[in-house]
Amino acid sequence: MNVSLDSMGWKRDSKMWWTSTRIRAWLLLGGVFLSAAGAVRGDDLPGRYRREVRPILDRACVGCHGGSKREGGLSLRGPDDPALAAARRGIWKRVRGRVEAGEMPPDDIETPLSDSDRKTLLAWVAEAMAAGTDRSVRDPGPSVLRRLTRSEYVRTVGDLLYIEKGDLDRLDLPEDDPGDHFENLGAALSLAPTTLERYFDAADRVAAMVFGSGWYVNGSRQRLMPVRPAPKRPEREAARASLTRFLRRAHRRPPDPADVDRLLAFFDQEKARGAPFEEAMRATLKPVLISPRFLFRIEQDRPARGRSPAVTVDDCELAARLSYFLWGTMPDETLDQLADRGKLTSDPATLEAEVRRMLRDDRAQTLTKVFAAQWVQLGKMRTARPSQEIFPQFQAGLKQAMVEEVWAFFDHLRTEDRPVTDLIDCHYAYVNEELARYYGIKGISGGKMQKVALDPSHHRGGLLGMGAVLASTSHTFRTSPTLRGKYVLEVLLGSPPPPPPANAGILKDDAPLGKAAEVTTFREKMAQHARSASCAGCHRKIDPIGFALENYDAAGAWRESTRDRPLDVSGILPSGEQIEGVQGLKRILKARDDQVVENLAARMLEYALGRKLADEDEPTIGEIRETSAISQYRYSSMVLAVVRSVPFCCRRATGREVVQ
Repeated sequence: MNVSLDSMGWKRDSKMWWTSTRIRAWLLLGGVFLSAAGAVRGDDLPGRYRREVRPILDRACVGCHGGSKREGGLSLRGPDDPALAAARRGIWKRVRGRVEAGEMPPDDIETPLSDSDRKTLLAWVAEAMAAGTDRSVRDPGPSVLRRLTRSEYVRTVGDLLYIEKGDLDRLDLPEDDPGDHFENLGAALSLAPTTLERYFDAADRVAAMVFGSGWYVNGSRQRLMPVRPAPKRPEREAARASLTRFLRRAHRRPPDPADVDRLLAFFDQEKARGAPFEEAMRATLKPVLISPRFLFRIEQDRPARGRSPAVTVDDCELAARLSYFLWGTMPDETLDQLADRGKLTSDPATLEAEVRRMLRDDRAQTLTKVFAAQWVQLGKMRTARPSQEIFPQFQAGLKQAMVEEVWAFFDHLRTEDRPVTDLIDCHYAYVNEELARYYGIKGISGGKMQKVALDPSHHRGGLLGMGAVLASTSHTFRTSPTLRGKYVLEVLLGSPPPPPPANAGILKDDAPLGKAAEVTTFREKMAQHARSASCAGCHRKIDPIGFALENYDAAGAWRESTRDRPLDVSGILPSGEQIEGVQGLKRILKARDDQVVENLAARMLEYALGRKLADEDEPTIGEIRETSAISQYRYSSMVLAVVRSVPFCCRRATGREVVQ
């Protein structure tokens, strides 16, 4: 075939991609729009930073967090411009959490933080965090060009052409490794030439699937040709009508007539060679599946209006944002029709009704199997370390049941619109027969996951009682209080400790239980390790949480002792709060449920936007938490708050001056 990529629009769209969207997104990443800085008290917020806050930081903080010394990756010396300093909301969020908890500054500094200085600092931080709450001047953050992930591509092709997922799973497409982020992070979704070649091959395979099994699937739904030739409808007219409708779905917006003309060139070329109508239409399918308008979610740049740095996305763009957030696939016919009528951006009631409809749809399981699974780091179960030599029940069937427990639990939050605080603790769990036996829950049979009511003797309920979490935060022969404590801080509270220093050392205890290096003095060894100057600060925060979970062995089974010795599951946090076992830990987390919910809001917003969050997103995160609190943190209320947020409904206007 002699039709070049230029005729598919690739060259034109690639130029737009690299010079207009992609490069600007990278240049603006991390930028701070300052029109809202000081919105609480005008110029007083930056002024008080210079007069009151900066001296406190210089006395008590910058010795460890300033200049070339940036412990924990945090620098508080900051810019000299007080207005820019006031806008660093992400920094102040970390400061507030550490200072309020009594973790910082450490007790051994030369100039301890006085009570009055602590109150002054926290009061100013609270105002800095509140700055920018005016939605009319809110910066929606950098716009991100997003390639469809592998899973999004498979679901989208399946919905576009009515192909079963099992058939599409055989496509030879590379997996998107989420690493330490969500798999849909736009900055990580590159398209190397070798990857593009695999998408070309996939398009050929998809075309063979479509044309090899007939044109009609699932009760007369047509894949590519909704308009067929007729005595009064010439073939080219039928082809144009079919391609116009097909491109509306494939491009997720009404197509440009020029795009239809380019596809018709493929049709005309095949007809000139004598091909029948169906074969000529087949030639138009591959160009659609490898077009940037299909592989990427491309949105239009728009100029600023007034003083706001944000412009509302159009209805088709909002429909695509909704469908890929909630379903991980293209909009359906209902969503497309509402977008074409302009109802999504103009009618808040319609938008809310549509979100609720989409949440009820089975396709919203994507929020469970992609968003939630990646947030709680469920993928680590593939390489969970507990040895079957020491934990003989920890085999493939049990491990799969533990994974499915997490899936079923999160999907229950969605389908029953439960409060997301059930993550901390609840009186139910999902188990099958094998997992129930492992947990000591009676009366369950069969391999299907079932909801069961819990009583205190089961020692389950919430994320921290799930075997998948406990097993994936353990070592081969023993538990890891450090990994478990870090997990609670990072995943639930959103305050991960910094990475260990290079000279932190390793606790040498990898011998199996019952052998010479029995862990009867494990806690003492941990305490000795944590007393070193390079480790003490973090371990004071991590270890009490991890040891509170010691009643669960490395494979997640409940235990009261080790070798007939009772476990010490008590601890004291830097704040002075005492923990006694998993129930004590849950009580502390319940007391901080606003922090848990705010962290979940941040992670859900990050997933919905496909980018890392920045300082300008902090007011939105707080707004999502406060809005969902009105409905007792119901799952739907959090999703709706994300959808209604400025970053989700808007994009950064072109022509705005952004201070780096």
